[in-house]
Amino acid sequence: MDMMTDLFAGRGDRDSWAYDPMRALEQQRPTPVFFAITPDPESALDAEQTGHRLRLENRLSGAPCRRDILHVSVLGIGWRPDLREERVEAARAAAATVAMPPFTVAFDRAASFGGGTNRPLVLCGGDGVAGILMLRRALISELKNVGVDVKKTHYEPHMTLLYDHRPIMGQYITPVRWKVREFALLHSLHGAAKHVCLARWTLRGR
Repeated sequence: MDMMTDLFAGRGDRDSWAYDPMRALEQQRPTPVFFAITPDPESALDAEQTGHRLRLENRLSGAPCRRDILHVSVLGIGWRPDLREERVEAARAAAATVAMPPFTVAFDRAASFGGGTNRPLVLCGGDGVAGILMLRRALISELKNVGVDVKKTHYEPHMTLLYDHRPIMGQYITPVRWKVREFALLHSLHGAAKHVCLARWTLRGR
């Protein structure tokens, strides 16, 4: 039985996922499902160490994200528990048709995003994130082909290192880079610091 079967295993309701560990969390707040890329182990360690260094240099108190959950969100498809199985299956079918070669991603800057009292400290980049934007456009196009509309929102590729109440000014860093050879559909369990991988695809484009 694969993860998708587990998630949607019948309790008499095809639109109610039956992945038990998620239920208590979803009663507290919705949890997102999204396409993402993840760093290879060496780059994940590099990013984690960059987070620790920035934390010390800027006297931040937020706990750095573990390297096993570091990721770059590419495109969201909805939020549990309202997300329907049919939409997820359509998204999986669309992702399987994406034709794009592997690409290199490079994050060369760090900055605080947004406002409020719990701001994410993220890695971002310039030309080094062009491949991520191309992957996002390809996914949107293929999703439309299967009848799945996604909201057009402002998007800046980034990888969150930690959250803190103190913002830092944007600064250049030694680039964190890796070769992106695949992308995944993830379900993030907010409050549990865990991602469930629903599916994964290898980039084999022209």
